[in-house]
Amino acid sequence: MACSRPIEEEENFTRLVLLITKPCQKLLRACFERSVQATSPGQTIDVFLNNNRKSILQTIHGKHYKAKYFPQGGATSLDDWDILMLCHMATYLPPTVISPHLPAIKEMRNTMSHSTSGMVPSNEYLTHRKQIQDFIDAGLNYLNVHTFRTEISEEVRTIEMPIDSNTFEVFKLALNMFSHSECILQEMQGKFNSTLLDMLGKYTM
Repeated sequence: MACSRPIEEEENFTRLVLLITKPCQKLLRACFERSVQATSPGQTIDVFLNNNRKSILQTIHGKHYKAKYFPQGGATSLDDWDILMLCHMATYLPPTVISPHLPAIKEMRNTMSHSTSGMVPSNEYLTHRKQIQDFIDAGLNYLNVHTFRTEISEEVRTIEMPIDSNTFEVFKLALNMFSHSECILQEMQGKFNSTLLDMLGKYTM
């Protein structure tokens, strides 16, 4: 029983990272695309970026992610944007119902990314979980697409299911990649079966 709290706190951390990098990121991407279109119907993401290029590249963030926003010889891909990039680009658009929730999501992402313990106490988890749900509710109401609501809700439900020990080990290795940007797939291969590796891809890609 003495080790139950650290395990619970690791699972809290794992779930928060998965919620941020999967349903929250997917939802914010869809909201961002909707907002770009609402600002100027028919406008592409690249046109939006080029219209704001000067302002974007004046920021430290914009300079750091220049290659992703303005790739040489090609169009940007939202699939390559993480939630931090989406939060930043949303500031160049008129406010929407999700705007008040973005600072908390961004701060949560940074806290998880730079965590050295990989643990979140239950009281903090409940606070963060409510912030995430408030963002999800606002985003889904903004989009008002039934199939997408079902998709996001199912992802959230899956992430919050009980985690068995083997799957949890896979998630912890995935979090190592999330926190340190290091590819450790070779370490995973041979240690876990293909089913668990497929699950890793499902939750972390």
